[in-house]
Amino acid sequence: MAPIGRSDRYDPHVLLAQIESFVEVARSGNMTRAAEALSISQPTLTGRIKSLEQELGAPLFHRMRDGMRLTEAGTAFLPYAERTLAAAAAGSRAVGDLKNGGGVLSIAAAPMVTFTVLPEVVRRFRDRRPRAQLTIRNTASSDAVEMVLRSEATLGITRDIRHPDLDRTMLYEDDLVVIVSPRHRLGGAGSIQVSDLADEEFVLFDRSYVYYELTSALFDGATVVPHGIVTVDNVGAAIRMVHAGLGIGIVPLSGLSDLPAEAVRVLSIAGAKPAALRIVALRRRDAGPPSEAEKELIALLREVGSATAVAGTMNGRGRSAARSSEADRPRTRSAGRGRGA
Repeated sequence: MAPIGRSDRYDPHVLLAQIESFVEVARSGNMTRAAEALSISQPTLTGRIKSLEQELGAPLFHRMRDGMRLTEAGTAFLPYAERTLAAAAAGSRAVGDLKNGGGVLSIAAAPMVTFTVLPEVVRRFRDRRPRAQLTIRNTASSDAVEMVLRSEATLGITRDIRHPDLDRTMLYEDDLVVIVSPRHRLGGAGSIQVSDLADEEFVLFDRSYVYYELTSALFDGATVVPHGIVTVDNVGAAIRMVHAGLGIGIVPLSGLSDLPAEAVRVLSIAGAKPAALRIVALRRRDAGPPSEAEKELIALLREVGSATAVAGTMNGRGRSAARSSEADRPRTRSAGRGRGA
């Protein structure tokens, strides 16, 4: 492919449009859907793909009856095409930052972050940058990673996931806490022993959910095995089940931040290893330096995320569960592999 702007045979705008069209067809596997996503006619899309194939000297797609499939050449070209679009988007953001606090940011965030931390973050961010445009997608951490890799999101706010093509920035830790209904027999205990939970019934998370692993970590080495009578797949449901008196719950502290005072009680387990979920910001490694808007957003996520956990402690009217009185007791952290955060 001739360098952009070097030959009068190529219009730089058209060339970028060709690459964008190629990536969209590769993602959707269908010309009609790709044309609709790009808001262009199907003949225009077909022309762009054919022109790109001519420039590269190789077919990029197998034209199948049920859609479009990448050829070997198309598969090889796809990551470079995605990086080209990411670089163009980064350049656009950089210019936007120069225009009176403007800029465009898209965020893919895990559910607990979306519901508990992001509302206050966005409010403060908008106060500082009223011209900024924000798009927020609420999705599982694994999906957020894919969105960042495909340049569909500028930042992914997720549990601690590592990927060779992504940079990670630590934001805050979300402690797991043991909660009970105020009416529960342990509601006024404050601090308990693991053995006190031997005959209790629990509201547990589904095995595919990331908090299941963290819950299990709290009982590592203990003789007590949590007995679940209700299994849920989201934090809000778990908290409300506990409030209704259906069992003991182990939930992220940030989930308690918007509860009415005395809705639940937080218990600490003497001698247990504290467990916490690390929340990080992910961005493409090849996206260039972060914009000023990104830096500001990340700083707010750190500040508000930490404050939200504190608010959860206050609403629970107790100390973080499994936090011993020894300040230097080692903490248990897990990135988890399941859904959820």
